Amino acid sequence: MMSVGKVMQEYNDAKRILEQMELQYTEDFHKAQTLTNSLFSSEFKKASITKSYNEMYTVARRQMDYNLLVKKDEAIFQFGYERKNGRINELRYAFFECPIVYPSYGDFLDGINYTTEEVGDAFLSEYEDWKERCRDNLVDEGKTKINPVSIRYDYSEAQYAGIKHPVSHFHIGENNEIRIPTKKIITPFSFVTFVLRNVYYQDWKRLIHTQAFSENYYKGKGNCQDIKNNHFSPDEEKDFYMM
Repeated sequence: MMSVGKVMQEYNDAKRILEQMELQYTEDFHKAQTLTNSLFSSEFKKASITKSYNEMYTVARRQMDYNLLVKKDEAIFQFGYERKNGRINELRYAFFECPIVYPSYGDFLDGINYTTEEVGDAFLSEYEDWKERCRDNLVDEGKTKINPVSIRYDYSEAQYAGIKHPVSHFHIGENNEIRIPTKKIITPFSFVTFVLRNVYYQDWKRLIHTQAFSENYYKGKGNCQDIKNNHFSPDEEKDFYMM
């Protein structure tokens, strides 16, 4: 299993590849100090089980329940681990696309009787403040995407139940019974590269054949440890799984 130091190193590497992709982000520095699951609010944990995706996302934003917030589209990344007897026995990473369809900057200016030709970027900060204030209202009004993307990764030794519940798996979408097994222990860096490849495809495609980016990107899979046999049964070996 990865050490805490390895998790922190891979988290920092994940931030660097976001920067290579020119995806600017804001970071919750308090959570970044340890990356433990306990730093996420009880309100968010409850919402993730009992509320709709849109409500869960607004709780995450309101409570700052994220490690990284992508400025381009307001998607959020979460990273966390748990320890037992001095070693990591649980990992959880998540990517949640912003479900809200915001009016454009131009539409915002129309509402205050200006045009972009007249004022350019002069009201961008006011536009961002307005989005922050109106987020909950826009969700209530149904101004949201039909199928926002969510990708989660779980590693849990306590919940392992052989082929019925793999120790290491991905969730794609909001159906918790969709578990895609993997025979690797995924790192924060490899999780982010998986998201970049599949969610930010156009940006990824533009850079994948450039030397600096590709050399960094392809480190992801190689940095993942194999699952040991006591957590990967013969039946699981015969079934479909990633890597």
